[in-house]
Amino acid sequence: MTNIFAIDFGAGNLKVYGSQGGIMIASQIATVAGETLSKTIGLRTSRPPLKIRLNGHAFYVGADAHDWGRPIEDLNDSRFASGAPGLRAILYGAVTQYAQTYGLIELLSEPLNVIVGLTQSSLSGETAKATANSVKHWLTDLHRWHANGSPWELEIAKAEVTSQAAGALFDYLLDDHGEFIPRRKSHFKQEIGIVLGRFNGKGHLPDQPVMAVARGLHKMAVMRQRRYSH
Repeated sequence: MTNIFAIDFGAGNLKVYGSQGGIMIASQIATVAGETLSKTIGLRTSRPPLKIRLNGHAFYVGADAHDWGRPIEDLNDSRFASGAPGLRAILYGAVTQYAQTYGLIELLSEPLNVIVGLTQSSLSGETAKATANSVKHWLTDLHRWHANGSPWELEIAKAEVTSQAAGALFDYLLDDHGEFIPRRKSHFKQEIGIVLGRFNGKGHLPDQPVMAVARGLHKMAVMRQRRYSH
């Protein structure tokens, strides 16, 4: 059975979710270059954040990244379509942490399908279809990077794009096996209000509400896979 990996490109944090659980990494990124103010005045944290190198560029990613390098503020929706280096670096950082937490077997098995949740604003208007196609295009590839000097690679065979709201909805409706929760199944055909907020945190929080979108995307993909395989 095809392995499924869910990605929530959140503004405050990027979340990934697989069959073993979820990982969240703060959407902070900085280039590895020169002295920073925090270092100069002695306020920098003692342990450096994860360093990601790709295509000849090096970045610090995650919490405290801005204390160690030159901050990059790139949180607008255009980064999704372009697959901006900063966004890739944060994604690779999350994948690295997922593999370090849960093991490599799931990520190295082929093929790997990903489902991505994007903001409603990026999936609205005349450019919505082009944005979704661009995201699918750059994700469907063999990705290579170095994390703290160690080489990594991940091949994504297929990518699907949907809204973050869909992820939150299916996290409410489905259990971890992609089955409807009996008492909530009837809600699928009713109007449901969905509120998506931001959470500025870090670390491994698979059971917290902040993981709802990524977890729900994974549940939705599992449900579809199960239905298509029968």
